[in-house]
Amino acid sequence: MASRLAPTPGVSMALQSPPPARGGVTAAGAGRRREILDVAERLFWEKGFHAASMEDVADAIGLTKPAIYHYFRSKDDILLEIRQSIIDQMLELTEGVVEADGAAVDKLRDVLVAHTTMVLQRRRANKIYHEEAGSLPAGREREIRRAEADYEAVVRNLYAQAVEEGDVRAVDVGVAVAVLLGAINWSYRWYRPRGRLRAPAMAELIVDILLDGHLVEGP
Repeated sequence: MASRLAPTPGVSMALQSPPPARGGVTAAGAGRRREILDVAERLFWEKGFHAASMEDVADAIGLTKPAIYHYFRSKDDILLEIRQSIIDQMLELTEGVVEADGAAVDKLRDVLVAHTTMVLQRRRANKIYHEEAGSLPAGREREIRRAEADYEAVVRNLYAQAVEEGDVRAVDVGVAVAVLLGAINWSYRWYRPRGRLRAPAMAELIVDILLDGHLVEGP
């Protein structure tokens, strides 16, 4: 699927990132923020968000806890940025798809394969995204839910168009999309990166299996 195409009209393409704790962000500061996010992601994956502390993050990097607060105001801000990066990437997968040429079923497949590949390649962040849902303050959770709704609306519209074009069975679109996305979103739980198939090939296989039951059989 082509990337960085024109945004799909009506789709909010990204949530607003929380501001850095102090001042602007230099190149060195951006690198340190990335390091903190990477370490926090690993600790949240291993211990859970609530069990992992800012002191754990600081100790793993070799910083003091006040130094972490220089880059992030709170542990919530770290969690928000990790979860936000997932929904932002999901939204980016839809860019230009609706207006691109081609059958809706092919565009649907492209989006689902890209989504599945992202889930498999970013297993830790996806676990945090789904299993720490509800851990943020209510306002931040609503922002994420709205962005999820934008993404799901694009997938539902593609599915509905594929039904109209006669390529996909006429079933309840909301249920069909919920089943597809549910299976994809939880694939990080059983996928093993060191197994027989790498993430892109596994994503193709997963989507082929999932979509097969939805396709209209030819004459």
